[in-house]
Amino acid sequence: MLNQLQYCEENGIPFAVIIGESELQKGVVKLRNIETREETEIPREQLAKEIESKFQKLSKRGTF
Repeated sequence: MLNQLQYCEENGIPFAVIIGESELQKGVVKLRNIETREETEIPREQLAKEIESKFQKLSKRGTF
């Protein structure tokens, strides 16, 4: 997974979604901010809405 996160960093991809066994069992995904390395657990059904919200914040700051 480290290679994928490094790829995101090198190519300006702001977020990564992480889904492992633990997340599958809990019905969540981890949304990782590549720049800050902050991870947030989000219910799967809210993922699209959360990503949209985060992209809007980035576009307001002019970073995406």
